[in-house]
Amino acid sequence: MDLLHQLIYLQEIQAQCRMALQAGNALNQTLALTEPMQSIEDGAMKTAEVFRNVHSMLTHVANISKLLWPGDSVKSKRRNERAQELRSLLELPDCGHPLGERSIRNDLDHFDERLDCWADQADGTPRDIWQDCIGSWDVPIKQFNAKRKSVMRHFEPELQTFRFQGKHWCVPEMIEKVKALKQKIDPVELQIRNTFNPTPRPVLSDRVRVLD
Repeated sequence: MDLLHQLIYLQEIQAQCRMALQAGNALNQTLALTEPMQSIEDGAMKTAEVFRNVHSMLTHVANISKLLWPGDSVKSKRRNERAQELRSLLELPDCGHPLGERSIRNDLDHFDERLDCWADQADGTPRDIWQDCIGSWDVPIKQFNAKRKSVMRHFEPELQTFRFQGKHWCVPEMIEKVKALKQKIDPVELQIRNTFNPTPRPVLSDRVRVLD
């Protein structure tokens, strides 16, 4: 991979980091709203806004994951070589990084299939479903004895934790990981970019001083 290719990939990861952080900021702003809901639809819209921002964060983090940790598949040799070079450039581990996990995002991406599996349950038990719930995780699980597989989307504001069928995703932890990754990328991206567009230095003369 030449320098130009490195630069373009790094800038794309930077962009995904920024968008993930923007989604996190939007989530916090939504959660900070305290005015009472005027109607059931108002409450539904605020609930939708919470999950929209969580989904947006998950999508951008998954895009980061695909660029740096694409996973194994028949068609992935080229991707793995590219990702390996980028990880080496940024001194990132080959596996085990929290941003490399995208199973919950995949659940959301294939939400229709998860609903199909729920609908096809044939064990004779009541098929309860909890979807787009905001509150304590104990409410569906302990208070109502809901099955984890029946809780499709859940957000716990106090812990800022998103759950899908029992899998959890901690928003503050992911935000910190995204920030740390961007801090790694920024100086590397700048160094490479300056090889193509050197930063102008102040020009000194006896008559005028021109700054950047």
